[in-house]
Amino acid sequence: MERTTLGRLGVGALIFAALLGVTRRAEAIAAPNLCIPARMAPVATSIPHNFPGFGYDVPSAATTNVHLVDTTKGASELPVTLGPVTAPWNKVSPQAGFTVGDSYTLTFDSLCYGGMTLPEQKPITFTIVADAPIPTTIGDVMGTPTVVVKDHGTSEVDLDAIYTLSAEMKPWAAVYELALEMDGRTMETHANVASAGDTVHLTSRGWCDEVSSKATTHTVRLTATLPFSPGLQTMTTALDFTCPAPHIVTPTAGVLTPPTPTETTTTPTSGAGTHSGGCAISASSASSAASDGILGGVGLLLGVTVILRKRTTKGAR
Repeated sequence: MERTTLGRLGVGALIFAALLGVTRRAEAIAAPNLCIPARMAPVATSIPHNFPGFGYDVPSAATTNVHLVDTTKGASELPVTLGPVTAPWNKVSPQAGFTVGDSYTLTFDSLCYGGMTLPEQKPITFTIVADAPIPTTIGDVMGTPTVVVKDHGTSEVDLDAIYTLSAEMKPWAAVYELALEMDGRTMETHANVASAGDTVHLTSRGWCDEVSSKATTHTVRLTATLPFSPGLQTMTTALDFTCPAPHIVTPTAGVLTPPTPTETTTTPTSGAGTHSGGCAISASSASSAASDGILGGVGLLLGVTVILRKRTTKGAR
C-alpha cells in the first residue's frame, strides 16, 4: 500500500512540474508585455504664452506621469493639472500658469500594460515667449510641388513642396504640426521652417491605393494642427500623375516546401529599460518567474526521490 501511494505521489509530482512549465510558457505567449510610446504636443523650443496647453495622448494618465520644471527658477517640480480630455488629447497645464521669458522642461511617461513600468520619454525643453494672435490662415504654395512615384509592389508617392507663411502664422510655425494631405489623406511629413520664419519646406511620403489609382488628377494641401485649437488648411493644389494600385498576386497552386528550420541567437541587453520609450520588467514579474522555476524544480525533485525510494524498497525485499 505504501509503495503504491508513494508511486502515485511521484508520478503526480512529475506531472505537476511539467504542467507548470507549459502553463507559464502559454501565459508568456498569450499575454506579452506591451508598451506604447506616448505623445505630447506641441514640441517646440519657443511657445507663445497664450497657447491652449499641452496635449498628452494618455486619457487615463495621472499627474504623477507628468513632470514640469521651471529651469529658470530652479529644479523644483511644478504642480500640474490634467484635463479636460478632448480625444485624443488630455490637457496638461501648470496650476500657476507659465511665465514669459522662463525656460521649462516637460517629461512624461509611456503607457504600458502587463505589469510593466511607465518609463519617461525624452523631455521637451522650451521657452515661453510673448503672446501672439492665434492664426486663422497658414499661407500659400510657392510654385508647383514635385511628385515622384516609386514602385515597391505598393506604389510610394513622395511630395516636395514649399509654402509661404502668413504673418500671423510665423510665431506659431514651429508650434503647429504641419503636414501635407494628398486626396484628403494625411502623409508622413517632415517640415523645415526657414530661419526667417517666412517659408516652410515640406517633404512627404504616402502610398497609392485602389481609390487613388482610379484618378489621374490628385489634390494636395497643407494642414496645421494644434491640440485644443481649430485645424487650419490651405487651398488645394491639383497635380496630374498616375498612382498605380498595389500589385496583389494570387499564389500559384502547388506543393509548398517547408522552410529549413534555423536557430536564432539573441544577445540580451543589460539594464532595466531606462532608455527613452523603453519598457522595464517589474520586480514582481521577475520574482514570479523565479518562484515558478523553484516550484517546478521542487516538484521534479520530489518525483525523482519518491521513485528512487520505491525502487530501493523493492530491491531490499
